[in-house]
Amino acid sequence: MSDLVRVEIPGVWAEGAPPRFTGRALNGWFYAQIEARDPDLAAELHQDDDVKPYTLALVDGNPGRLIVSGYGPLFAPVLDLGGRVGRLLVDACWWDAVDEPRWTIAAWDHLAGALLAPDPPSSTRLAFRSPTTFHRRGLYVPLPAPEWLFAGLLARWRRWSPIDPGEEADAALASIALGRFHCTGVAVQTAGLMPSFVGWAEYRMVRPAEGYAGLLGMLAQFAPFAGVGHKVGQGLGSVERVFPRRRTADPPPGKG
Repeated sequence: MSDLVRVEIPGVWAEGAPPRFTGRALNGWFYAQIEARDPDLAAELHQDDDVKPYTLALVDGNPGRLIVSGYGPLFAPVLDLGGRVGRLLVDACWWDAVDEPRWTIAAWDHLAGALLAPDPPSSTRLAFRSPTTFHRRGLYVPLPAPEWLFAGLLARWRRWSPIDPGEEADAALASIALGRFHCTGVAVQTAGLMPSFVGWAEYRMVRPAEGYAGLLGMLAQFAPFAGVGHKVGQGLGSVERVFPRRRTADPPPGKG
């Protein structure tokens, strides 16, 4: 059985999307699913103020996607969702699944293997599919800053993974730098307006510490399961690792 699970279910709003961000309503729906399967686990999650081991998002598109991931004690309920979601009520609006779910599964030791790869990739690109923001010292920071993004991923890894990346991993995060990025600011309506962003960003390792050249690859593979930033269990911070197509060279003058 896999340690980490991510399921994407294509779907559409039956009569138009809700007028506000659906993150809290989506979170309520998910807790109801967990409580129906394991009331003790649901109560434990409610009481735990730490980062929850799951992510939720409803991503717009044609069709859109319901994205749910889980790891640690939640992966089994997440596995069960794929065969059960046909129609769900979110903030008084119906959302209908229109196709079969797509699964992504992984094991902790497989992800950790990237840390020991003999020739690990020196760069990666993450796409922010749902609004993303970071919360620092009481302020929202809607920027794809590597020091916040990867520190959060490493903290979640340490909290839930049985594999220790080593005591020097935190210091090694300083080697991850932001490269090209294209992000658009969006305001999420919750209790107030929460500044956030969507888009993509590239990150690269610059003079990595000995033994940690693969840290970027390990955490980038973990990111789609863990989410990044603030309130990943309420619709924010859903990411994918993407591989952009190589640009072909322009043809020589008079040849194209």
